Amino acid sequence: MPDEVADADGWSPYPCEEELALGAELAALDLAEWAADLDAPVEAGWVRDGDDDGPGLLDVDVLDALDGPATAADLLAIDSLDLAALTDPVDRLRVVRALDRVIAHATALQHEVVVGVVGAEVSGRHLEERHREVELAAARRTSHYSAGVAIERARALHSTFPGYLRALRAGEVSPAHTAVLVEQTRAVESPEVLDAIEARTLPRAPRQTPGQLKAAVVAAVAELDPDASARHRRAREQRRVGVRRLEDGLGFLGLVHDWSTVAAIERVVRSDGRRLAAARGGASAVAAGDDDAGADACRADALAARILGEVRPDGSVRWDREPARIEVQVVLDLATLRSEADHVCLLDGAPVPAAIGREVADAAAWWRVVTAPVTGHLLDYGSATY
Repeated sequence: MPDEVADADGWSPYPCEEELALGAELAALDLAEWAADLDAPVEAGWVRDGDDDGPGLLDVDVLDALDGPATAADLLAIDSLDLAALTDPVDRLRVVRALDRVIAHATALQHEVVVGVVGAEVSGRHLEERHREVELAAARRTSHYSAGVAIERARALHSTFPGYLRALRAGEVSPAHTAVLVEQTRAVESPEVLDAIEARTLPRAPRQTPGQLKAAVVAAVAELDPDASARHRRAREQRRVGVRRLEDGLGFLGLVHDWSTVAAIERVVRSDGRRLAAARGGASAVAAGDDDAGADACRADALAARILGEVRPDGSVRWDREPARIEVQVVLDLATLRSEADHVCLLDGAPVPAAIGREVADAAAWWRVVTAPVTGHLLDYGSATY
């Protein structure tokens, strides 16, 4: 022990090796008794193969026991595995899956504890909510923003999506799934609509990736929330352009607009960029060290030329703009087009409310695809272009 901290009787706050070993042994015994009380899948104090206290359990037995809903004892079982001895890649993947379920289980418990700290409902008092964020951020060593997001997710799962919270605790969905769910339903205010969204999306969620779940939730919101159309219109009012200065003489230009418009701009920029890259020598020029021939640089120059002028074959810019053709596609069934139903429409592949789909379909400047309500067969493919 360090002499400078020991008192006259030899006491020190730093434990010696014997004390550390004894503490570890006592902790292992406590964990074994706790696991047995939980009726955990790996029984009898986690006796392992080769111990003198019993026949032991093989790694394959532990892996088999880990299949199914997650429990608090699963981490003990995983920790008892000889990971270096798992030579079968399938067995290693089973351990990864089991750890994912344990992480999900722990995240669900964390959400419940957070709710216990900050309360299940928003207080409505800004300073009080801010104080809770600051406390949670200090305890978890995160930013105030991250603490606010954690509080939002915990409250939403506890009060609004209890089915997803149970699925998270069982390890059937991941924290990424529940994060997507809360984010995509943030603007929905009706409790009935939120219940309907959970009922519609939860059965398939355990078999979906977070991205697939996001698409399902977006479609459910577009179809079930009567306020979705108004939100789309209000959101469109927020379209804007932003700039900021970067280091080394560069700058950043950002555009917030309808997704269809942004996608159309991206397609034009990619097309122009490919032509410009070919004019500058393409891959061979890049290999020779010409950074201006790279794909990103060519797309950036092509966008500048679309706004300010035209890029010549030698890379210079002529300040005479040329027209660009933009196409947007909306898919809706006949009943929705006639306002006889309000089924979800697809605007460039993204779900939108029926009212928004009808507005776009009625405009002469778009491609319009009309399908049969039941079979989905093509009924009409408009050819009006902008």
